[in-house]
Amino acid sequence: MNKLQNIVIGIGLSCASLAIFFVISEVAVRAYKALKPAADSGAITPDARYGWRTTPGYSFDGNRKDLAGNSNPVRVFTDENGFREYADPNAEGFRIFFIGDSFTFAKDVDQKDTFYRRVGELLDAQIFAYGADGFCTTQEFLLLDEYLDVIDPDLVVWQFCWNDIIGVSLELTRGSAINLNGVDQPFMRADGSIEYRNPHHGPLMRSLGGIPSAFLHSVLNRADNIVGRPTLDDTIEKAIESKGDGFAPFVDATRILDRVTAAIKNRCGAVPIVSFNVDELEPYHSAFRSTAEKNGIPFLESIPETIRAAEIEGANLFAADGAHWTAGAHALCAEVLAEYIRENYTDSGVLLNNR
Repeated sequence: MNKLQNIVIGIGLSCASLAIFFVISEVAVRAYKALKPAADSGAITPDARYGWRTTPGYSFDGNRKDLAGNSNPVRVFTDENGFREYADPNAEGFRIFFIGDSFTFAKDVDQKDTFYRRVGELLDAQIFAYGADGFCTTQEFLLLDEYLDVIDPDLVVWQFCWNDIIGVSLELTRGSAINLNGVDQPFMRADGSIEYRNPHHGPLMRSLGGIPSAFLHSVLNRADNIVGRPTLDDTIEKAIESKGDGFAPFVDATRILDRVTAAIKNRCGAVPIVSFNVDELEPYHSAFRSTAEKNGIPFLESIPETIRAAEIEGANLFAADGAHWTAGAHALCAEVLAEYIRENYTDSGVLLNNR
């Protein structure tokens, strides 16, 4: 056997070894993903349309602490589609469709104390309410699109939070240590169509992730992680809040927010929309107000103003995380909303409906 033959045999054995290694690794990674115990998804679960959604049939019956350290009994449950409230769509009466994120999901508040349940009681209205942890405006548009015709509401109430602006932008989401999720999620293109991208993917995964190999994806993700993900020290929100509304990526995100808002307005047609933000954190709050006004959507600044005033007076309004609301804040929000609806959507004290 000459030297050339030895080289050829050596290359062949090396290639065979690599092929065997790759096949074994591929099978092992796929088996691990298929057989590992599923983690408790809690209040959210993966979803092909939204990226994730509120877990259908979710329930919690226990205690949640507020910011003062008090432990409060809380019961939370959702229906088979993830709604916390879903009235009979065939029943008579004024129908209100509430959409939002974790503030509307309201894991820290008992079923009877949510702002939308209270609005329903104050107005004797039919209530439909869906919120999901981490949802942004694009996901809320898709939710609205799916359920608007089924519910046929007389009014849509749309809740904002500062992370809505982060979530509509692929660039901002990639730079956020708070809002970065490792799943394909929807983003709206300039032409109004929806594309699905995984903001967690780094440059290697974005370049080579189309190759259908679980083992390769695992390697690429680990290599991308060496470059580093955003941390709480350098998360994009810090740049936004220090540089203000002139920060170029934020400006781009507000344009996307306007595009999605226009799509929501167009989808609702003759159905009126009322919007509000849960706090007054800038520059997000002003961006929400400007976008709502530009699209002819009332923006209730009195809700965060009322909650801030009550907080100054010493009211216990926040959950243990210092951000989400307790039942007290939900009650204040409900009072402002109910009063606004009475003043604008009633005739001689009777709520007007589309039917």
